[in-house]
Amino acid sequence: MIERKIAEIRKKNDLKPSICLYKDCCNQAINSHFLQKNGVLNSISETGFLIETSLIDPNHWRKNGKVIDFRKKGLKSVMSLKIFCNQHDSLIFKSIEGKEPKLNTYEAFLLLSYRITCAELRKKITNTEVYEELLNDDNLEGKINKYFIQNYINGFLFGCIDLNSLKFILESEIEDSHEKFVFKVFEYEILEVCASAIFSPPDSYPTVNDILGEFQNIYVHLIPRNDKLLILMGYHRDYCTPWILNYLTSWENLDRVGLEYKITELFVKYVENWAMSEPLFNSLKSVNLNKYLEYVNKINEDLNIDFNLFSK
Repeated sequence: MIERKIAEIRKKNDLKPSICLYKDCCNQAINSHFLQKNGVLNSISETGFLIETSLIDPNHWRKNGKVIDFRKKGLKSVMSLKIFCNQHDSLIFKSIEGKEPKLNTYEAFLLLSYRITCAELRKKITNTEVYEELLNDDNLEGKINKYFIQNYINGFLFGCIDLNSLKFILESEIEDSHEKFVFKVFEYEILEVCASAIFSPPDSYPTVNDILGEFQNIYVHLIPRNDKLLILMGYHRDYCTPWILNYLTSWENLDRVGLEYKITELFVKYVENWAMSEPLFNSLKSVNLNKYLEYVNKINEDLNIDFNLFSK
């Protein structure tokens, strides 16, 4: 019953207008892609579709025993949310849109990181609204654990506070750069996957200036481009940890198998939404696809990743 109610609320929420997340803009948000559709997503799509990992309909959570699965999506909706209004979605990211934008620059890294930060903020806002409506539904009185749901809501609200802080820092840096972020670019032979994410390192800890440690994050963007896989990875220079430094170094000079293992670990532990081409998906072993789903549905970062999702 709870799953059905969550599904109803989410469906209603999807139809509800959302406000643009750029500063104080009050315009209605449109569907914004985490990575640009033209030049990135369409570069690995021959039929106008990609395979994306995403949340499934809550009605099927119990039946399928999982909340995340692979779904075939059209380029219009894959890796996208209502994030910015049409004006800001066009103007802010103009320099990284188009046929041949330069994506290995500091500006590109900032813009991609800003967009995924806002996407994560939108997810947190939506989840807060969904669970607040669930909590306040009189028909569910006595049928749900309100303490458990309130803890979920509190977590989402704290996440919104953290992400709003990160959003402000990125907006300021984009407008007036002071080289506050450090990033690296890795280039490898093409693997037809794409992703954009922000995540906290396992050794995140409080600092004098940041009591919650919310700024200790890694931004990562996997961009298929011209028969190459471009990987942009970076962090805020004032909020770095030893793990962050070692993690970025671990992506250097990988052979093909090493790269596939690193991407497998990244997707299992730290990236909720990513996509791949249909041919790649169809070529993967079912045992590896099932193992991936088994791992991600456990929601446990301490898992020992002992397989290569992309082995043929």
